[in-house]
Amino acid sequence: MALTGVVLMAATLLAYSVASVYYVGALYDLRRAAGAERATAAGWAAQTLWLGHRAWVLQGFPAVTLYDWVTFFTWLMVGGFLALAWAGRRGDAWTPRRSHIGSFLVPVLTLLELAAQLLFTGPASPFRRYPAWLPTHIFLVTLGDAAFLLAAVAGTMYVEKERELKHKRLRVFYYELPPLEVLDAWGARLVTAGVVLFLAGMVVGAIGSKADYGSYWNWNPKETWSLVSWSAYLAYLGLRRFAGWRGYRPAVWSMVAFLLVVANVFAVSLLFPGDHAYNI
Repeated sequence: MALTGVVLMAATLLAYSVASVYYVGALYDLRRAAGAERATAAGWAAQTLWLGHRAWVLQGFPAVTLYDWVTFFTWLMVGGFLALAWAGRRGDAWTPRRSHIGSFLVPVLTLLELAAQLLFTGPASPFRRYPAWLPTHIFLVTLGDAAFLLAAVAGTMYVEKERELKHKRLRVFYYELPPLEVLDAWGARLVTAGVVLFLAGMVVGAIGSKADYGSYWNWNPKETWSLVSWSAYLAYLGLRRFAGWRGYRPAVWSMVAFLLVVANVFAVSLLFPGDHAYNI
């Protein structure tokens, strides 16, 4: 059955790689966007089968280890993107064109999945039993992380487009990306969603920890860094609400804040092993 997982992951990476090439090409020729969406859908289907296979092998939720979580995260991100692609076909100015998002998002997710396959190895047999609340906790914080990544993508798009405007070099980003006010608005919406979802995940984790381990919060490195990264996004919302931040500054803030999320997921898990670190 190990071969099945290898074949499914190879198909996933191949399809996502093809989609990445097509999406970047779609910045210059929108006719390539349809092929990019088809390749993305094929990769997502293969990834869905891979997760199902992992759940069967592990006899549990396939996102408890860092190795599996990365695939679950990319699967969730791509699934949400495809839902947007198929349900949000209005094409008005306040709906970012699907190829815009895919050109930035799909290559990043492809590289993330490839890095996980090269750097980590997942358990080949069922792992120890985990509390019943843990999948809900992981699912909610993963949704929050997904929203934060999308906010960082919107911020990157904003910075690139404004850079072309500032230097009066109107190239592909100026003509193909959504208006700056659209990117700014979507960044704020995504950060708001991420803050709420991540907070819900932390609350579920705290309640579950109290029930099973006797305390709501233990201040271990993972919990502490999670609070730090969540607070950075809460500060983003506060600066928009009370200091009137708009445009470039919140865009850069969302990009830098996502580095805290990346550090929490990878650096903290690798450097500070413990009860709350992923079983890599």
